[in-house]
Amino acid sequence: MHLNFTEIYILAIGIFLSSVFAIYFKVKEKKSLYGWFKPLTTILIIGLAIWINYLNYTTYNIFIILGLFFGLVGDIYLLKDARFVKGLVAFLIAHLFFIGAFIAVNGFVFNIIPLLYLTVFAVIYFSYLRSKLGNYLVPVIVYISIIVVMCWQALSLVSEYSKASYIIAGSAILFAFSDSVLAYNKFIKASKYYQILVLVSYWGALVGLSFAGIYV
Repeated sequence: MHLNFTEIYILAIGIFLSSVFAIYFKVKEKKSLYGWFKPLTTILIIGLAIWINYLNYTTYNIFIILGLFFGLVGDIYLLKDARFVKGLVAFLIAHLFFIGAFIAVNGFVFNIIPLLYLTVFAVIYFSYLRSKLGNYLVPVIVYISIIVVMCWQALSLVSEYSKASYIIAGSAILFAFSDSVLAYNKFIKASKYYQILVLVSYWGALVGLSFAGIYV
């Protein structure tokens, strides 16, 4: 597959600049400008995913692009705290598409070791958050369960020892880290600096999942 890397570099620069502006406006609490640049960054990543895979539309690539679209919907919802559950649902759908993408690579892999580690971490972290969740208890349980399955299938691909599998696994872990920090920021201790970690790891995960399609 031949790619025109000039366009890819331009998109990459656009993603970087947009993400820097989004983070800057988040730290400076410029909500209106942040509300423009946060979704714009995800839109540019969707553009990157479409562009780098336009000659290789595998099931993986299609599912990743659909997942990115629902991630964008989630981004928009999460701009307002009152729409947190709607944002959670949008990201849950995104993760279902990501799971479908990973399964498309090598089928459903039942590797018990990563599942055990992920489940232990999820249970410990949920126990830490539980007393602060209030009405969000059930939605968070469902969301954590989906995240565990997403990471499980991503990590299970590493047994293939391919470049794509390592990128996918790393991206999934970044996504889980982003969501973990987001939960801490919302339910335990709010800080605009935690949001920097959320955004950097989140967009890093999306870019990684997009680029993995080149090697699938």
